[in-house]
Amino acid sequence: MNAKKRYNPVPIDRDIPIPVPRGGSVCKWPFDKLEIGDSFIVPNSVIECLSFTTEANKRYGPRRFISRQVSGGRRFWRIQ
Repeated sequence: MNAKKRYNPVPIDRDIPIPVPRGGSVCKWPFDKLEIGDSFIVPNSVIECLSFTTEANKRYGPRRFISRQVSGGRRFWRIQ
């Protein structure tokens, strides 16, 4: 009994304004201020996740960043 289940179509809405984001998406880390070769350290006590570098590369492209675990935290460098 492989009967296909039929779903009601989802309505498509037009001209619905996008709400203004609440809380903003301001980055608290200074990726936008780094020159090539500059770096900053984030202490281990405040590292929520290790995707900071990936997010920074998406947000601030074509600038590129790299991070490494160092004594006292995680250091981020701008490399391009």
